[in-house]
Amino acid sequence: LSDRLLQDLAAEDALPLLAFTLERLSALHPRGGKITLQKYIEEFGGLQGEITAAVDAAFLAARRDPSLPQSHGELEALARATFIPALVYLESQGGQPRRRVERLGALPEATIPLVRHFIDQRLLVCHRGVVQGVETDTVEGTHEAILRQWPAVKTWDSDERDALHGH
Repeated sequence: LSDRLLQDLAAEDALPLLAFTLERLSALHPRGGKITLQKYIEEFGGLQGEITAAVDAAFLAARRDPSLPQSHGELEALARATFIPALVYLESQGGQPRRRVERLGALPEATIPLVRHFIDQRLLVCHRGVVQGVETDTVEGTHEAILRQWPAVKTWDSDERDALHGH
């Protein structure tokens, strides 16, 4: 497993993906549990597959949530409404997507239950802080790697590039 993790470090976004993967591996395998190469490859898909595995886990939990729609298409539409444009910005027209901090209350209300599932899977983080003099919860992507490695976000970014740049 260690050798494979070192091999995978040659990939794009390797260090944030490694941190994300190791955190999830340790959370899913409590102290004393054994993490094997087979489990790393099959359950997580390696570093490159870990973001997709986390998204799939969030969607699976969301489908069990009575406050959310059950279809994958409807959940993906809510995910898009969560990320675009509130949690993504572009520094330049051709630039890479960057994470943006937004007040949790500023996100579309229908997305909040899904946001909670993304937080549970460490795709998003929520912080309590002061924004414009008011104590509030904020939310943001855990790392830009999520925006670059989650295929759906890459598609949304491409579809909305002009709007994101203007935003």
